[in-house]
Amino acid sequence: MAKKLVFCIDFDNTIVVDDFPNIGVDNLYALDVIRELISNNHKIILYTIRSNENLLAAENYLKDNGIVWCK
Repeated sequence: MAKKLVFCIDFDNTIVVDDFPNIGVDNLYALDVIRELISNNHKIILYTIRSNENLLAAENYLKDNGIVWCK
């Protein structure tokens, strides 16, 4: 049985190119890697300084791209 890991992943300049407070363009392969980690049952923690409406925008961006975060 494969060991399950926990990954803390920053949003700005990791998942997307930094354009805070806007949502930047996708960083190459970041979403694919996150989807693969989730599909292998690893836990993903969104690590960000975003709050309030900026955090909601990041969460919606991820949701729109098929990534749903547990809270």
